[in-house]
Amino acid sequence: MDDMLRAAHWTAARSGIAGTLFDPRSARPRPAWELVEDLVAVVDGALRRHGDRDEVHAGLGRIRREGTGADRQRRAFRDAGLPGVLEHLADLTAGHHRRRNSHYTPADDDHRRSAGDRPG
Repeated sequence: MDDMLRAAHWTAARSGIAGTLFDPRSARPRPAWELVEDLVAVVDGALRRHGDRDEVHAGLGRIRREGTGADRQRRAFRDAGLPGVLEHLADLTAGHHRRRNSHYTPADDDHRRSAGDRPG
């Protein structure tokens, strides 16, 4: 089983959410999004009780639309080479991505800084 899990880990790292993942319940590969949907369905009640359901669904929707971080970096490289990737990462570091999140406010950064955390 250890070899199977190592192989599954390698496959997941290589193909990500767009690929197939090892389903530990069936011991077979399945499309990654199916497994994510199954997991979300299992934890849906807890997400709802804790007020996280909408945020989780929005985040998964964003990943479906825009791709993962690796997908976005590859797209930036394809469109503008290494300078495009560096600009993309600089924007993320500067916090530009959070402004699209309805839960983010500039006060969030002020709170983090006052608590001694680094922004972002």
